[in-house]
Amino acid sequence: MKALYEKFIVKPLGLIDSGDVFKKGFFFIFKLLAIAIWVVGIVNIIMALGSYFKFYGQMDAFLVVRSIIVFIVTFVLSLAAYAVMGFIFWKSGDDFKSNEYNGIALIASKFIKIVGQLSAVILIVLGLNNFFPPFLWVYHLHL
Repeated sequence: MKALYEKFIVKPLGLIDSGDVFKKGFFFIFKLLAIAIWVVGIVNIIMALGSYFKFYGQMDAFLVVRSIIVFIVTFVLSLAAYAVMGFIFWKSGDDFKSNEYNGIALIASKFIKIVGQLSAVILIVLGLNNFFPPFLWVYHLHL
C-alpha cells in the first residue's frame, strides 16, 4: 500500500511542487501558440494577396501605383506584426522553461506581461497602418 501511495501520490505531487509540470506545460503551450500565430499570419497574408489585385484593371495609373505602395506598407507591417507576436510567445516559452518556478503569483505576472507586449504590438501596427495611407489620399485629393 505504501508503494502505491508513493507511486501515485507522492511522485506526482513532487513534480507539481518542483514546478516541472508547469514549466514544461507552459513551454509547449507557448511554442504551439507561436507556431499557430506564424501559420495563421502566412495564411491571412496569402488570402489577402489573392483578393487584393482583382480591382487593378478598373483603376487609373495613379490609383494603381498608390494602391501598390499602400499594399507594400501594410504587407510589411502585417508580416512584422505576426513575426513579432510569434517571437513573443516563443521567448515566453523559453523563459518558462529556463526560469526558476516560484509559484502561481509569478505565472500570473508573466501572463500580464505577455498580454501587455502583445497589446503594444497590435496597437503600434494598427497605428502605423492608419498613419501612412492618408498621406497618399491627401495627395490624390489635391491633384
